[in-house]
Formats: sequence, structure tokens, C-alpha cells
Amino acid sequence: MKHHILPIVLSAALLSGCSTTSSRRVIYFDTSIEMRLFEGNNDDFDNVERILSHYSKLSDNYIKYDVNNVYSINQTNEEISVDKDLYDLLKVSYSLNSLGAYHFNPLCGSLAKKWKQALADTQILSDETIASELNKIKSSNLIFKDNNIVQRIGEAEIDLGAIAKGYCLDKVKEYLDSKQYKHYLIDGGRSNR
Repeated sequence: MKHHILPIVLSAALLSGCSTTSSRRVIYFDTSIEMRLFEGNNDDFDNVERILSHYSKLSDNYIKYDVNNVYSINQTNEEISVDKDLYDLLKVSYSLNSLGAYHFNPLCGSLAKKWKQALADTQILSDETIASELNKIKSSNLIFKDNNIVQRIGEAEIDLGAIAKGYCLDKVKEYLDSKQYKHYLIDGGRSNR
């Protein structure tokens, strides 16, 4: 029996030594994201990380960056020019919501902030607060205009937490497929909050 195990262990060691697996762990979207590229290179890791960083900044509703992002839109009811990638992401989220996928409603930001604060304070939101926030959502709207112009109407803030990470990971997949990767792992399932 021992004679059969040794060749299997040696074969596994040789096979694992033949493939060049590289990995990197990064944090975007308040999530620990593990990337493994089998037979990959640092340029591809860097490009994947640029995609993650780009969408994380665009969808952030707490911090202003060097580009108009969700935070920027939430500060005004005026028309605002945004990056085409954010414009497309907002349109996808808004259209999914209008098709009945209400958990993708991008106008749930005010409610989400209050909910997160209540959780941090180990509290439960009152029915009145929830009803008030839902009324804000119902009376608010997003307007999409040519040339990547977006306008938020009403008091409800934008939050893309339900869609941004998954949407971005689809963009990462598109990139890796374009580089003809057959084997890779991008794991974005561990939230830091």
C-alpha cells in the first residue's frame, strides 16, 4: 500500500511545480479579493487591479475621488458628467430595478446608510424611518442624458452596493478572457464589514 502512495504524492508535487500560479490579495469594495492567475504575469495582475480600483472609486458613495463618482452625484440635484463606465453601471442597475429586481435599486443609498448605522449601533430601524426612506426612494429618480450626463432628482441617495462588485468582476472576466486565460480565480466573496 505504501508503494502506491509515494508515486501519487511525487506526481502531484511535479504537476503543481509545472504550473506557474501567482496570487495576489487586494481590498476593493470593502471586500478582500483574492486573485489567482495560472500562468499569469504581473502586468495582468496590475491591469485586473486597475479595473477593480476604477470601479471601486466610481461606485463609492462615501468618498470623493479625482473623478465624479456616486458620492459626487449624491451631493447635487444638478446634471453631472460622469465616466462612461459609471454611466453604464448606473443604467444597468436602474434598468434591473425597473424590471422588478428591486434589490438593485440604485436609489437606496439613504436607507442603506441608516441601516448600516443602526447595525453598527446594534439598533433596529423604526418602521417610521423605513417608511420615510421608502417614500424618498419612490419620489426620487435618475435621469440619463447624452454624453454621460446623469441627474439625480429628489432626496434619495445612490448606492450601488448590490451590483457594483459583481458588475466589476464581469469586467475583470472580460479582460482575462480577452487575454485568453483558460484558468484563473477571482474570489470576491469575503466582505470586510
